[in-house]
Amino acid sequence: MRIDPAFGCSLSLGEGRMRLRLSGPRSFDILKACVAIDWDSPQAKPGSVLQTGFHHVLVLLLRTAADACDILAPHSFAQSLVSWVTDIAAPEIFEVK
Repeated sequence: MRIDPAFGCSLSLGEGRMRLRLSGPRSFDILKACVAIDWDSPQAKPGSVLQTGFHHVLVLLLRTAADACDILAPHSFAQSLVSWVTDIAAPEIFEVK
């Protein structure tokens, strides 16, 4: 990624962070259950980067599209993050009889 130095710089977060990509029509319903962000606000439009707490852990959220978001979180939190998101999404993913 190239960034004009007049606007900022980039920093690699690859060593200490993992990326979880959520996409689809229910992505933000799932995220609304996890983080306190108004996804309809101009500050959260596609292309935005937001920092917030996710279960008391700081994460970066990259809004990549109208129905997609990447979560950058510490590697040490990866398993818990995936489990939590899966549990929230489970009623829509799995049919319970």
